Amino acid sequence: MDVKIIPMSWLNYEGEGGTSISHPRNAVSNGEALHDDTVVSVIIPTYKPEQYLHDCLESLARQTRDKDDFEVIIVLNGCKDPYLSEIKHYTHQLKMNCIVVQLDQAGVSNARNIGIEKAKGRFITFLDDDVWVSPNYLENLCEVL
Repeated sequence: MDVKIIPMSWLNYEGEGGTSISHPRNAVSNGEALHDDTVVSVIIPTYKPEQYLHDCLESLARQTRDKDDFEVIIVLNGCKDPYLSEIKHYTHQLKMNCIVVQLDQAGVSNARNIGIEKAKGRFITFLDDDVWVSPNYLENLCEVL
Protein backbone atom coordinates (compact mmCIF):
# COMPACT_ATOMS: atom_id res chain seq x y z
CA MET A 1 0.00 0.00 0.00
CA ASP A 2 1.18 3.52 -0.65
CA VAL A 3 2.21 5.88 2.10
CA LYS A 4 0.78 9.37 1.85
CA ILE A 5 3.08 12.18 2.99
CA ILE A 6 1.30 15.35 4.00
CA PRO A 7 3.61 18.26 4.91
CA MET A 8 2.06 20.86 7.17
CA SER A 9 3.68 23.94 8.66
CA TRP A 10 0.97 25.58 10.69
CA LEU A 11 -0.14 25.32 14.31
CA ASN A 12 -3.84 25.02 14.98
CA TYR A 13 -4.56 24.07 18.58
CA GLU A 14 -5.81 25.61 21.78
CA GLY A 15 -5.72 23.61 25.02
CA GLU A 16 -4.35 20.34 26.30
CA GLY A 17 -4.38 16.95 24.60
CA GLY A 18 -6.06 13.89 26.03
CA THR A 19 -4.82 10.44 26.92
CA SER A 20 -5.01 7.35 24.75
CA ILE A 21 -8.77 7.04 24.25
CA SER A 22 -11.18 6.02 21.58
CA HIS A 23 -14.32 7.82 20.58
CA PRO A 24 -16.82 7.58 17.74
CA ARG A 25 -16.73 10.08 14.90
CA ASN A 26 -19.68 11.47 13.07
CA ALA A 27 -20.41 9.98 9.68
CA VAL A 28 -20.11 13.45 8.17
CA SER A 29 -16.88 15.33 7.58
CA ASN A 30 -16.78 18.87 6.16
CA GLY A 31 -20.43 18.55 5.23
CA GLU A 32 -19.92 15.43 3.12
CA ALA A 33 -20.74 11.86 4.07
CA LEU A 34 -17.74 9.60 4.50
CA HIS A 35 -17.64 6.84 1.88
CA ASP A 36 -14.70 5.02 3.37
CA ASP A 37 -14.89 1.61 5.01
CA THR A 38 -12.20 2.49 7.54
CA VAL A 39 -13.40 1.51 10.99
CA VAL A 40 -10.51 2.67 13.19
CA SER A 41 -7.95 5.44 12.79
CA VAL A 42 -4.85 4.93 14.92
CA ILE A 43 -3.07 8.24 15.53
CA ILE A 44 0.58 8.15 16.62
CA PRO A 45 2.25 11.48 17.39
CA THR A 46 6.04 11.22 17.33
CA TYR A 47 9.09 13.44 17.77
CA LYS A 48 12.53 12.25 16.67
CA PRO A 49 11.45 8.61 16.75
CA GLU A 50 13.82 5.74 17.31
CA GLN A 51 13.47 1.95 17.06
CA TYR A 52 10.49 1.99 19.42
CA LEU A 53 8.30 3.52 16.67
CA HIS A 54 9.17 0.57 14.43
CA ASP A 55 8.20 -1.80 17.25
CA CYS A 56 4.90 0.06 17.69
CA LEU A 57 4.15 -0.16 13.96
CA GLU A 58 5.07 -3.85 13.86
CA SER A 59 2.59 -4.51 16.64
CA LEU A 60 -0.10 -2.80 14.53
CA ALA A 61 0.92 -4.82 11.47
CA ARG A 62 0.27 -8.02 13.46
CA GLN A 63 -3.34 -7.11 14.27
CA THR A 64 -6.02 -9.78 13.91
CA ARG A 65 -8.33 -7.09 12.52
CA ASP A 66 -8.28 -6.89 8.71
CA LYS A 67 -5.77 -4.25 7.57
CA ASP A 68 -8.44 -2.67 5.36
CA ASP A 69 -10.46 -1.89 8.50
CA PHE A 70 -7.90 0.49 10.00
CA GLU A 71 -5.49 3.23 9.08
CA VAL A 72 -2.39 4.42 10.87
CA ILE A 73 -1.71 8.16 10.98
CA ILE A 74 1.81 9.02 12.10
CA VAL A 75 2.25 12.69 12.92
CA LEU A 76 5.93 13.62 12.89
CA ASN A 77 6.00 16.90 14.77
CA GLY A 78 8.85 19.36 14.97
CA CYS A 79 11.44 17.44 12.99
CA LYS A 80 11.93 16.18 9.48
CA ASP A 81 15.05 14.45 8.17
CA PRO A 82 16.17 11.77 8.43
CA TYR A 83 13.02 10.71 10.29
CA LEU A 84 10.52 11.42 7.53
CA SER A 85 12.31 9.34 4.91
CA GLU A 86 12.90 6.49 7.40
CA ILE A 87 9.23 6.40 8.41
CA LYS A 88 8.11 6.48 4.78
CA HIS A 89 10.43 3.61 3.89
CA TYR A 90 9.48 1.52 6.92
CA THR A 91 5.71 1.97 6.63
CA HIS A 92 5.84 1.02 2.96
CA GLN A 93 7.43 -2.30 3.94
CA LEU A 94 4.65 -3.06 6.44
CA LYS A 95 1.91 -2.85 3.79
CA MET A 96 -0.63 -1.09 6.00
CA ASN A 97 -2.84 1.90 5.28
CA CYS A 98 -0.53 4.63 6.54
CA ILE A 99 -0.54 8.38 6.35
CA VAL A 100 2.51 10.32 7.50
CA VAL A 101 1.98 13.97 8.40
CA GLN A 102 5.04 16.15 8.95
CA LEU A 103 4.69 19.30 11.07
CA ASP A 104 7.34 21.98 11.48
CA GLN A 105 6.43 22.74 15.08
CA ALA A 106 6.65 20.26 17.93
CA GLY A 107 3.73 19.62 20.24
CA VAL A 108 1.81 16.45 21.00
CA SER A 109 -1.55 18.24 21.39
CA ASN A 110 -1.32 19.83 17.97
CA ALA A 111 -0.12 16.55 16.48
CA ARG A 112 -3.17 14.73 17.86
CA ASN A 113 -5.54 17.37 16.50
CA ILE A 114 -3.95 17.24 13.05
CA GLY A 115 -4.26 13.44 13.17
CA ILE A 116 -7.95 13.77 13.99
CA GLU A 117 -8.44 16.10 11.02
CA LYS A 118 -6.86 13.53 8.68
CA ALA A 119 -8.65 10.51 10.18
CA LYS A 120 -11.26 8.67 8.13
CA GLY A 121 -12.20 6.03 10.69
CA ARG A 122 -15.46 5.84 12.53
CA PHE A 123 -13.44 5.40 15.73
CA ILE A 124 -10.16 7.01 16.74
CA THR A 125 -7.53 5.75 19.10
CA PHE A 126 -4.26 7.38 20.11
CA LEU A 127 -1.03 5.49 20.70
CA ASP A 128 2.26 6.81 21.97
CA ASP A 129 5.13 5.93 19.67
CA ASP A 130 6.76 3.72 22.31
CA VAL A 131 3.69 1.52 22.88
CA TRP A 132 3.31 -2.03 21.64
CA VAL A 133 -0.22 -3.39 21.41
CA SER A 134 -1.42 -6.98 21.55
CA PRO A 135 -2.40 -8.62 18.25
CA ASN A 136 -6.09 -8.42 19.17
CA TYR A 137 -6.01 -4.80 20.39
CA LEU A 138 -8.09 -3.33 17.56
CA GLU A 139 -10.39 -6.35 17.41
CA ASN A 140 -11.17 -6.03 21.12
CA LEU A 141 -11.51 -2.28 20.86
CA CYS A 142 -14.13 -2.60 18.12
CA GLU A 143 -16.03 -5.26 20.06
CA VAL A 144 -16.29 -3.00 23.11
CA LEU A 145 -17.33 0.03 21.05
